[in-house]
Amino acid sequence: MASVLCFATYVVGKEAPTRPRVSMSVAASVEQIAPGRPFDVICTLDVPTGWHIYWKDPGASGAATEIMVHTPPGFVMGPTRFPRPKRLLESSGVINALEGRVHLAIRVGPPASLQIGQTVDLVIKADWFVCKEVCFLGAEEIVLNVRVAKEAGQPTPQAALLHQIPQPIESRDDTRAVVDAHLLRVAGQRDAAGPPSFLPIACPGVIWGTPSVSFYENRFVMDVPVSYDQEIGVQMPPRIQGLLTFGALDSDPAWEIDLPFGEQSDGAMQ
Repeated sequence: MASVLCFATYVVGKEAPTRPRVSMSVAASVEQIAPGRPFDVICTLDVPTGWHIYWKDPGASGAATEIMVHTPPGFVMGPTRFPRPKRLLESSGVINALEGRVHLAIRVGPPASLQIGQTVDLVIKADWFVCKEVCFLGAEEIVLNVRVAKEAGQPTPQAALLHQIPQPIESRDDTRAVVDAHLLRVAGQRDAAGPPSFLPIACPGVIWGTPSVSFYENRFVMDVPVSYDQEIGVQMPPRIQGLLTFGALDSDPAWEIDLPFGEQSDGAMQ
């Protein structure tokens, strides 16, 4: 678990906060799984009031929350999907915080060779950095038992939580993202929540400029300058990742952008 040190300053005689209790629960998105049919594992972390954990790019300090799903051989795991973070200004700079009840999800692809009627144990392990005036490392591990059937079962109540997690930009109607060596351009319909913005995910060698937004009736075009320094980059080709956000609240709409240089999402650009 990569981390950045957090520092706390106390007035002499002030008692340091006690370690907070972050509770965790897990669930599958379906009542039973089927061979070869992907499903989601949903992990919920309850963070005490006044404390926060961190988004996949923590920002100026902190450490990203990590969820790992250990499975029998043959399963394929997707990346951890995060909700939209809250941007907080601290002494170290702006951080990307997750507060309250936090839902994360991982897409799981079971092999087609699973035997009908068997039960599969999924071991979900989470690591987090929880902070207020001081930071604590936390971790928990839960075994989730899922039954294999010929057909996938009905959605569980937790499946509805997936709507709180940003979806890929490709799934937003009439919206397209294009990136080249100098510019990320996103164009689409405006949103009632407020104007669009872009929250980038740090990538070694990728250098971001200040976004500019133009409006044309009910549409927007957002241009974000971007360049790549091969001398400090560690991967080729680099990926352009971040969130297209609308409005200012962490509960407002957000969409995931994940593109290598020179590629674009599906959709119509106007």
